Amino acid sequence: MSFCEQCGTYIGPGAKVCLTCGAARTQRGEPETIWFPRLGETPKGSLLATDELLLIPTQGEGLPAQHTTLRALKLRDGSLAWHEQIKHASVSSMASAGDLILVATYSTDLLRGQGALLAFDAMGTARWSCRWQREA
Repeated sequence: MSFCEQCGTYIGPGAKVCLTCGAARTQRGEPETIWFPRLGETPKGSLLATDELLLIPTQGEGLPAQHTTLRALKLRDGSLAWHEQIKHASVSSMASAGDLILVATYSTDLLRGQGALLAFDAMGTARWSCRWQREA
């Protein structure tokens, strides 16, 4: 048995809409697509979800990729909250710690790039960074 999620009326098998309120029937087992973000670049690596944001590292299609763009989308509607371009590096991992978003990177350009641990707040403000150093 299926009931309308809007008004609670019984919906018969095969019906696409509620005959009482006109609401579209959502199919069980078939997730609803809630938003379609336009990133402009290809997602690369793992995603990170915080309480309010979905963080997606993206890179352009050109080889070799010379930068990564970290995009923060609002979970409620998929709109862009902020983005940060990280030059000469790719994102290797991300984590959240308290009110910080930690982003570990590695160099994509040995002459100009350097790996780092970057800390951002939920508004996209860089709070601090730690550059990786090789022992001599």
